[in-house]
Amino acid sequence: MRLFDKLKSLGGKLGLIRVLEAPPAAAAGDPVEKEKTRMMTRTVNLQQLASEVREEEVRILSETPAELAVSFDKIFEAAGVKSPAHGWTVERLKLLLATPEYRKIGKAQAQTAILPMLATMNAPVEDVVKDAVARDRALDAFEEFVRQKMETRMQARERRIAEIDQQIRSLEEEKAKLREEGKADDERWRQWKRGKTAYEKDMAAALGFLIDGDVVTTDP
Repeated sequence: MRLFDKLKSLGGKLGLIRVLEAPPAAAAGDPVEKEKTRMMTRTVNLQQLASEVREEEVRILSETPAELAVSFDKIFEAAGVKSPAHGWTVERLKLLLATPEYRKIGKAQAQTAILPMLATMNAPVEDVVKDAVARDRALDAFEEFVRQKMETRMQARERRIAEIDQQIRSLEEEKAKLREEGKADDERWRQWKRGKTAYEKDMAAALGFLIDGDVVTTDP
């Protein structure tokens, strides 16, 4: 299921951040630190997440001969997907989560660390989600154009295969016909040679009444 469709299946709104209860030590400490560890859930409309994708440019890109060798970055560029000014994209988030520091902790701890960091960098979570949605829609658009292109190629190949099959059948029929013609020729040749030998023997027999010796060949 496409990312944007998944968001629709959630009922039209997306809960970006669930409430994280602060651990006892933090709750009893500095109120600022407590606020950083307790992030309120926010919702955004799907319309806020949707961004325009330049489908015509994506279509043109999909028309390249080696369409399946086109990099994702080229697709994003053609679609007009641009990184937010603050620089936080879903790709950057993925790289961050892949670091040893974050791989060894759980999701809740990672959220507790990432969300305040994004806030201090003036990078709204919605921007990161919007970036992911834009990339997903660009890839989906490219996939659809390539799918249509590949279906057209497949249909052309199937037509050509059918033509070749017909040619093969015609050639097989022609080959069988030639074999039958060859057999018929052989049989007529054998009959002709039998007739020739019989005729020559008759001539030789007749000449035997006139001369001694063989002057007519009767050996096949």
